[in-house]
Amino acid sequence: MSRYLGPRLRIIRRIGKLRGFTRKKPFRRSFKGRGALEGKVLPPGQHGLTKLFKSRPFDSSESDYLIRLKVKQRLRYNYGINEKQLVKYVRQAKKMKESTGQVLLQLLEMRLDNIVFRLNMAPTIVAARQLISHGHIRVNNQKVNIPSYMCKPKDVISVAMKEKSLKLVHRNLQEYYKKMRFYKKGLEKTLAYVLYKRNLTSSITNALQLINQGNVQVNNRKILFPNYICSSKDTISLKTDKGIRKFKLNDSL
Repeated sequence: MSRYLGPRLRIIRRIGKLRGFTRKKPFRRSFKGRGALEGKVLPPGQHGLTKLFKSRPFDSSESDYLIRLKVKQRLRYNYGINEKQLVKYVRQAKKMKESTGQVLLQLLEMRLDNIVFRLNMAPTIVAARQLISHGHIRVNNQKVNIPSYMCKPKDVISVAMKEKSLKLVHRNLQEYYKKMRFYKKGLEKTLAYVLYKRNLTSSITNALQLINQGNVQVNNRKILFPNYICSSKDTISLKTDKGIRKFKLNDSL
């Protein structure tokens, strides 16, 4: 298969973030002027501002063709397939009795390179393809070096019992767990999690509903964002059927 070897930041600036394509995060410029285009994202490139003032600006929902084109490009770049392969999967999905779109996603998700990526053995699908091509992955104890290999239910995906293979996968897993610990620390300080942790709500879902309904205040200010980051000196007020409950967070947050 012909792989895309061009600039990746330019692609994700155009069509959005793709976890399987790259780990890089682009800086998306926005139009700071006034009017109907205020806050619109500028297209990538030197003449992005000029493209924004065209009859159909970037991120416009006027054209159905534009929407379908972006969805197709997101599938291609994220899963690392070319146009011919995508057409093959679409034709195969149309033969099924279920929803064509759902079957298409199932076929793409059952690819070996995607499963290795979902198991966090590789940071991206591109890196997963390299692991498979170099013979580091086993399927049912058999060596498979074809990234587009279609896995089946109850297949066992494992790592080759080689020192180099184990080191590569172990390093990728350690990076993933480190990232998850960082996200967990940030999650523990959000308003919804604090309400649940203090046994003020029965579940996270209940906490989200209370916040969206405007029944929660922080420092006498109504908060409508569940991901609001609380500090150790905040005072939270919760409106319930029995009245208003207030409590102050301690320094252990």
